Formats: sequence, C-alpha cells, structure tokens
Amino acid sequence: MCSCPARKAIRNRNVKTEFATIDAGGATGAISTDAGDSREALRVFSHAVALYAWTAMLLFALLDAVAVRLAGLNFVDWHVSIGVVAFALVIFAYGWIRRIDQLADLGQFSALWLVFSVLVTIFTYCAATSGYPLRDAGLARFDGMLGLDWTKCFTFICEHPIISYPLGKAYSSMLLQVFLTVLFLSHTRRRARNEEFIYIALIAGLITTVCSIFTPAVGPYLDVPPPWSRTLLEIRSGATTFAITRVQGIVCMPSYHTVIAILLIYAHRPPARTFFPALIVNITMLAAIPFAGHHYLADVFAGAAVVAVTIAIVRTAMAARLNSLDD
Repeated sequence: MCSCPARKAIRNRNVKTEFATIDAGGATGAISTDAGDSREALRVFSHAVALYAWTAMLLFALLDAVAVRLAGLNFVDWHVSIGVVAFALVIFAYGWIRRIDQLADLGQFSALWLVFSVLVTIFTYCAATSGYPLRDAGLARFDGMLGLDWTKCFTFICEHPIISYPLGKAYSSMLLQVFLTVLFLSHTRRRARNEEFIYIALIAGLITTVCSIFTPAVGPYLDVPPPWSRTLLEIRSGATTFAITRVQGIVCMPSYHTVIAILLIYAHRPPARTFFPALIVNITMLAAIPFAGHHYLADVFAGAAVVAVTIAIVRTAMAARLNSLDD
C-alpha cells in the first residue's frame, strides 16, 4: 500500500494534468472561435463589397490610362471628385461596421457611380480625338426622311414655356434620378438590382463611346452650338487639358441620355412601387432629348438599341440572382 505522501503526490499530478487539459481545451476553443469570427467577418465583408463591379472599374481605369496616353490628353483638378468618392466610401464603411446594410449599399453604389461617371467621361474625351469626319449631314438627312423639321420643332417648343419647362426639367434630372434610384434600391434591399443598374450603365457606356468614335457629331442647333458641342469641337481642334470638375457628356450618337432614361424605367420595374413615376418622368425625358439635348432622332434610336441589347445580356447573366433576391 502506498504511503500518504505518495498518494498526495499522485493526486496533485492528476489535478495538474486535468487543469492543463482544461486550459489547453479552452485555448483551442478560443483560437477556434477567433478563427471562426475572422472567417465570418471576411464572409460578411466579401458579401458586402461588390467585387465584380469594383474589378470592372479598375479595368476601366486601366483602359482610360492607356487611352489618355494615346490621345495625348491631360486631366487636372481631381481633388473634388476624389473627396466625394472618399466620402461615399466612408458612408459604406460606417454602414458595414454598424451592420446597416442599406447605408452600406448606398455608400458603395454611390461611390461606384461617381467613379464610373468620371471614367466614362474621360473615355469619351479620348474617343473624340479619333479624327473621323462629323456625321451631322447624314444624321440630319435621316431626320428629314422621318419627317422631322428640327428647327421648326425647336422654335415652337422655345416659344411655349408650358412645353419647354417640363421638357428641360426632365432632361436635366438624369443625375438626380440616378442618385435617387441608388437610394431607393439600397433602402428597399434590392442589392442585386443595384448591381444590375451599374453593370448595364457601364457596358452601355463602353458601347456608346466606341460607337461615337466612328459617328462623331455636334448635333442640331440654331445659331450657337450647345456647350457640349463646343467642347467636342475644341478637342477636335487640338485642346489637350481639361479640369475634371468641368468635364461633361460630349457624345451625340448614340444618345447616352436615352440609355439612362430607359435604364431608369427598367430599374424601377414592378414590383417596385416607383415604376409609374419613373415611367412618366423618363418618357418625358425621352421626348426632350432631341430638343433639350440637341440630338438627332437617329441618336435616340441608336441609344435605345444599345440599352436594349445591354439589358438582355446583363439580365441573362444575372437572372438567378435577380429572380431570387429582387423579384
């Protein structure tokens, strides 16, 4: 039989071994918990970030860098654009940290649209240096074949404020409508539809710009070309330096305003309760494009074709997500 001191020593060793086992198990559990939390945080973050959209913007930026170099253009005064995008990303970060999905989506998709707007505008300026002849004569003949006398219609609209006022307001509402659409889709948790919205705009913007290389035009006007037409003519005359804070849309054919007007109607399609208001405003915008935007009818038809094809492509690619998450 063992002596009492020997028994105590054995018991002490058993107790120490038991506590060591418990401590090791606790440490392992803590490590497992930490690893699980890290994986969950990474999963949540990867779900929150529209990785494909940001990757597309990065590729677009690389395309712009090459195009700017080839065109010999220079863009300055970036501080305002960078500041606005940074502010939108701060909103995204705050919404993600606080787990407010609607706020995170609002910040992120607002930032995506701001980045896209700058990138596509730079690309159109580079496209304007192509040197292809202006196509206004042919586009005007097409309008004449359809029976449109642009000068007569434009003069009539200008003489009747009850017509010109709503047309002008609808035409100039494009950027505001884009922001309100992002806000609405974020608020109603239509994440997939928000992604679809920016993808269609991006692809249609690229198609529109590439087409404009071969179909440059200043658009119809009476005495003085509109501001965007003057910018186009300046680029074609050799101007090379432009402030980002003052850049504007300069594409006539196809009409990107038409692309966005139809896209806005599509983005608010049922079951969204905003469908009919969006339909009314954007049908008015479509009617305003030839006159408030100084476009030919061919521009509008071409823009409609571009967005129809792009919607079909993106809708097919995202069909499963859109049906399960949005509709």
